[in-house]
Amino acid sequence: MIYVYRFDTSNGELTRIASAQTVNPSYLVVSRDRNYVYAVNELPGVAARLHQRVPV
Repeated sequence: MIYVYRFDTSNGELTRIASAQTVNPSYLVVSRDRNYVYAVNELPGVAARLHQRVPV
């Protein structure tokens, strides 16, 4: 599972804003426009797979 939270530095509050079901997310990257998180899964017998775009 991948969770995306927003952190408010003024009061330390965390707010969950998105989540995505996935298996063994090994690499994560945020898009240049900061609207999506991309995940690559490493699974036996599968070279690589883009699982899901998660809106941020």
